[in-house]
Amino acid sequence: MKKQISSFGRYGVDSTLRRGADLFSQCERIHLSTQHRAVDDHEHTAFIDRLSNGEQITMDDLKRYKKLSADDLSDTSSPWVFAPMLVASNKERIDICQRKSLLFAKHHSTFIFKWRTEIKVWKNKPTNADERKAILESNACFWETFIPQADAFLTYNVNNDLGLANGSPVSMYSITFSSEDQLLSVQSQIDSLPPGSEIILDSPPCSINVKVLETFDSKTRVSLKRKAQFAILKKHSLCPDAIVIPIKANPGYNKLLFFAIRGPTTLSRVQTRPTFPIDLAFAMTVHKAQGRTISRVVLALSEHNVDICKMTYPSIFVAMTRIKHRDYLRILYHDRGARPGLKGLEYITALKPNRNVLHYYAGFTDSNGIWDPLKALQARDVD
Repeated sequence: MKKQISSFGRYGVDSTLRRGADLFSQCERIHLSTQHRAVDDHEHTAFIDRLSNGEQITMDDLKRYKKLSADDLSDTSSPWVFAPMLVASNKERIDICQRKSLLFAKHHSTFIFKWRTEIKVWKNKPTNADERKAILESNACFWETFIPQADAFLTYNVNNDLGLANGSPVSMYSITFSSEDQLLSVQSQIDSLPPGSEIILDSPPCSINVKVLETFDSKTRVSLKRKAQFAILKKHSLCPDAIVIPIKANPGYNKLLFFAIRGPTTLSRVQTRPTFPIDLAFAMTVHKAQGRTISRVVLALSEHNVDICKMTYPSIFVAMTRIKHRDYLRILYHDRGARPGLKGLEYITALKPNRNVLHYYAGFTDSNGIWDPLKALQARDVD
């Protein structure tokens, strides 16, 4: 007797997975085959096209991109000093931002304002009070930061109608303090501390006021919709000569961040909830960089022992497509350790796109049209 397919269970005909797969199979794929961001760099564009087709990355490919050097960082006015570094994990991101914050504040003769982020869960919290205090004080995941003039980006769809979406670039402008006492305390610390110092707030401010970047010039084509968005933002700006808007603490912002924390005697895991949907842009995950054109990018490619910190094939593809010319990208890798120099990049030559994704794409005719499940299954059987 032929076995009947159950209507229940994870893969039943009425299951969410099955319905989702059926709907996805009805999608029409439109393959954008031309890279317009880097049209003036044909060699870089050719490499991106190969990545788009899932071809293997070679060491010769990587050697065409310059390594971040001491000369790039010898002068704080260099565009590479504060260029965003693309990394694989949030832990790397916040650690890099913490270090660059000190350099940025000193260079710009300003201050770093910090306050505690909300800790939702702390598993395997150290029982020793001194160790716990040391971890809380030194680890960047327990703090939120504001630095005047520092580049940042939104981490939440604040207002899609006005173009204030997740990932939108902004610049930190000012903060609105939560009370008169908080303002007086900050003024006292500014008067007594040298520029570049950290000023600790006893509670989060009322808002972080950000400058919305008009990322175009006279030669850039701007849509009527974008012009209308800027007109509305300028009308409600806190500043007459720039678009400055307040980003307030949002109780509905429920983004949780997860971190592994290594202390002197313990390895713990922390879950935090930021007060404000905004992050410094000294470093960002590749995922957050999607959809953006970035003037300078430092790509951290060294091999890691921890899987979550390793770059994947899709991550490298996304990173390479953020720039207009390969000279605007620097590769960061270590010269010390078990696999120094270019040896630490050899793992990249073995990276491949996800097989399931390649099988799915094989179900389309000429990279476009409606999906044919039989062609996808044939590709899977051949692989």
